[in-house]
Amino acid sequence: MKQLLKKLAATYVNIQKSIRTSYDHYKLRKKIDKLNKLYGSKELTRQQKDEIAKFYSKYGFKNIKYSWHQYFTACNGIYSVKYIPENIFYLILEPKLNSYDFAPALSDKNLLDRLFPDVRQPEVVVKNINGLYYHDGELISKEEVTKLCNEAGKMIIKPSINSYGGKNVVQFQCTDGITDFKVRPLEQLLSDYKANFVIQKFLKQHPLMDRLNSSSVNTFRVVTYLQGKESRVLSMTVRMGKKGSVKDNVSTGGLSSGVRKDGTINKVGYDLMGKKVTETDGGLQFADIRFPFIDKLMKTATRLHKQAPHFRIISWDMAVDPSEEVVLIEYNIYGQELNSHQMHNGPVFSELLQELNAS
Repeated sequence: MKQLLKKLAATYVNIQKSIRTSYDHYKLRKKIDKLNKLYGSKELTRQQKDEIAKFYSKYGFKNIKYSWHQYFTACNGIYSVKYIPENIFYLILEPKLNSYDFAPALSDKNLLDRLFPDVRQPEVVVKNINGLYYHDGELISKEEVTKLCNEAGKMIIKPSINSYGGKNVVQFQCTDGITDFKVRPLEQLLSDYKANFVIQKFLKQHPLMDRLNSSSVNTFRVVTYLQGKESRVLSMTVRMGKKGSVKDNVSTGGLSSGVRKDGTINKVGYDLMGKKVTETDGGLQFADIRFPFIDKLMKTATRLHKQAPHFRIISWDMAVDPSEEVVLIEYNIYGQELNSHQMHNGPVFSELLQELNAS
């Protein structure tokens, strides 16, 4: 009887998993169809489709959908069979490379200083972990939270678990327990987040990063791949907010562009919908930008990756302070942004496909 119940339970789990996977495929199909329609992407030729099908057949894929190749080719003018569609990356590659059993705990932003203690990070005012408040590793009361926030100056509050794309990131200051965010009491703001969030002091950034947009902390997204003994950078982008925005994420209205290893960036960047831009919201031309600290940024990302072997591909969000010191904002281990890198830098993730044929 026990064996039968176990088999039934396993069957139920597999059915649920199959349903979720089918639904995820459906959502991604709807997404790319919408993007191609909005962008007016030109249909690929029959020869191009045949080339893509032949390339992906080596990895066991049949009836490959060409829509993602069509979209990236339309955006950047670079055709390649090696682009990776979102459904293959998110539903097959990323789960194979990264151990999701460890992801929920190790992706908690409140653990970032313990996981990576040897890199600068934004100064933490207060942590909320499972509804409990901490400061400098010690449990504190709500009254102490208010006192700390009153003294901290400009701050950022954001969820520490299951956050992405700048979701629910709020900038505020606090005086006598009242915030300047919609003139709300601090207690009310904290209750909106309920549990599992972090409050950090607003980071002062390098003057060159400030020129991109002064109201947001502008960051680099650096993707590293851990293979054997080596960690290396696959792709880099820089993300910047628009005037008045505190967020640099493209998904919340910001801009991004590809970054080269010599510190220059692509002359053309993109917004969320793939619209091409050649300058920041303040008028700084992408062609005139060169970052002098890119080598330090890459070395920091590859060094840190070796400390997180549960995850073979990691997307690091990093800022740079006025002294050119790299500041780790967060790291992303699932649901990593794929499209902006391929839009900016071409088929930079194609070597990951070799993992599909690995034992």
